[in-house]
Amino acid sequence: MFLSIIIHKSRDMKKIVLPLMLLLLFSSNCFSQRTSAARQSALVLLSQGDNDLRRSDVEGAIKKYTNAILVDPSFAEAYMKRANVYSRIMRSTEALEDYNKAIQLNPQSVIIYDARAKARVLQTDYEGAVKDIDEALKIEPTNQDLLEERAYVKELKSDFGNAMRDYDSIIAQHPNDTLVYIKRGKLHLQLKNYALATADIQKAILLDPNSAIGYDVWGLIQYQESNYEQAINFFTKAISLKPNFAVAYFNRSMAKKAAEDLEGALKDLDQAIAIDQSYTMAYFNRAIAKKQLGDLNGSKTDYDKILFLQDDFADAFLNRGVTNKMLGEYGLALSDFKTAVMLNPENPKMHNALGNIRVMFGDYNSAVRDFDKAIQLDVNFSSAFHNRGLAKILLHKTDEGCEDLQTALRMGYDKASELIAGFCEDRN
Repeated sequence: MFLSIIIHKSRDMKKIVLPLMLLLLFSSNCFSQRTSAARQSALVLLSQGDNDLRRSDVEGAIKKYTNAILVDPSFAEAYMKRANVYSRIMRSTEALEDYNKAIQLNPQSVIIYDARAKARVLQTDYEGAVKDIDEALKIEPTNQDLLEERAYVKELKSDFGNAMRDYDSIIAQHPNDTLVYIKRGKLHLQLKNYALATADIQKAILLDPNSAIGYDVWGLIQYQESNYEQAINFFTKAISLKPNFAVAYFNRSMAKKAAEDLEGALKDLDQAIAIDQSYTMAYFNRAIAKKQLGDLNGSKTDYDKILFLQDDFADAFLNRGVTNKMLGEYGLALSDFKTAVMLNPENPKMHNALGNIRVMFGDYNSAVRDFDKAIQLDVNFSSAFHNRGLAKILLHKTDEGCEDLQTALRMGYDKASELIAGFCEDRN
């Protein structure tokens, strides 16, 4: 009887369970179909967003990626693509939020960790970038690109010892990798280990005799060791191997300038700019060379170009201000120096230059404050003491002014003796 009841109940359960299983299977299939459809729609939107980016339509791309997220909120790639765009346009907080969400959805993605590391580098969060690369390396421990990237970021955070160990590790695993020898050689160069740098570059060129980058770095080593003619030869070799190598022309210009061939340096800078019209440092050095050759208007034109390309280049504002001052454009010089101070308030040269132009406008009290700041930032800034001394004398604070001039003279600023002779000798 008991067995009969069990069998009966079992049959009843089958009547219940089988339809339930079919219902669940049907529901699962429907969910899978809906998910698949959402993912397909999201993929289409991502493709459209990618096309917008190719057309430089950044806002259009963000909208497409956002719509892809709305359609399929579980799609990690959509968050990552939007994060990449946010990072590019310096919307850092939003970028990190999207990267975090992408990693939450796909914690085993090397690509997402790497993308977030690159974004953190742009934000100068080098420690965070290294941690992200470490996480990626846990997933792919032998990924050479990640190891090289980590070494580079460690260089940026001045962790040179660990950066060197990363390069050593890569070379141990890949002893014929030309570029890694060059990278390690550049790090040795940065640390002024010229013999080790040379050994690495020679090994790189032995592996690849046509390495333009190798010869360029070898030229930099010779330049740092003040072997300017040899440096010029290596830069010339790099250019012969890669005629459109703008950086090699730039580097050769520095060696030519050091060898007192200013005209030759100018020609190389012209060539570097012809190859790369957005090369701000080439414009900057060319502006300096033109000023040295007496072409003040040409120099100013180059500074204008730099600031069109990069409007936060403090040294370009400072130098253009000096050029404007030499051209008699004092109002423009004052504006440039004010901007330079705003962009780099911790640089004593900026405050000193601003103080000087304010003296010319008769604003002696403001000038003294500028010189005070310059001296506060650099207590050995002899010309700032000299300039403050003059401003105080013009404010009829002769004793204080003469004290500053005497300080400047003790520091070796011989020009102070002229003002001391004119204003201070009778007071001793």
